[in-house]
Amino acid sequence: MMLSDRAKELTRKIESITMTESPKTPIEIYCCDIFPSDAIQLENESIELETGAFVKHIDFEGQTTESLMTKGLEHVLLYDHDFVCTARYYKPEFLECY
Repeated sequence: MMLSDRAKELTRKIESITMTESPKTPIEIYCCDIFPSDAIQLENESIELETGAFVKHIDFEGQTTESLMTKGLEHVLLYDHDFVCTARYYKPEFLECY
């Protein structure tokens, strides 16, 4: 409620959770997208996506999900919609430090 209108445009609700310490008080979790991400191709379709599910970026639409999967989480960092969109805005200084 204390964010500016511009900040609110870049903020989206991810989940509503309850914690063991306060089971009757739901906590809403938000993230702030510094840069708006590309639209997900499925947004106009009535397909339910599971929270935390792997959603491949449209750049990899021609490849099967199975072909992109790796043993670790590398496939998420390289091919998932949110990570691909975020990585486009990494500055070289950030990558060097990271």
